[in-house]
Amino acid sequence: MKSLKDYTDVEIAFLVKYGLGSYIASTKKKIIAEAESRFPSMEELEKVVRDTESSPPLEGFCPRCKSPKLHRTEITYGEDAVRSGYVTLWALLEWLPSRSGDPTTVGTECMVCKHYLSRHGNRPISPFRAWWQKLVMPLLE
Repeated sequence: MKSLKDYTDVEIAFLVKYGLGSYIASTKKKIIAEAESRFPSMEELEKVVRDTESSPPLEGFCPRCKSPKLHRTEITYGEDAVRSGYVTLWALLEWLPSRSGDPTTVGTECMVCKHYLSRHGNRPISPFRAWWQKLVMPLLE
């Protein structure tokens, strides 16, 4: 993680709201202390998150927090299916032990809010995908 001084107020708000669970306890304390120094209350932090989420997406930025801090990585189709919530036939075949090789795709994750983008990222979110991301994904991390 970069220095917290390199993060904007909006990025700190999203880091607290969505990304806090991916850090160890000492780092969490630093992030929370930084948020407390920038925002007078949690209501103010929540307002920044709501306002940013409702603004239109920008090309090359995270669609949720509008941060340019995106990390691209190669992942297997099976991992993409699990993380995006779109389980396809190709992803199911990837999980079969008899298949040789790992077909890969490029996935992108926001380093601020931990929002995962896949090739399915442009589709409107389905109720199943929303349920998957809220209930199942935290168990897999």
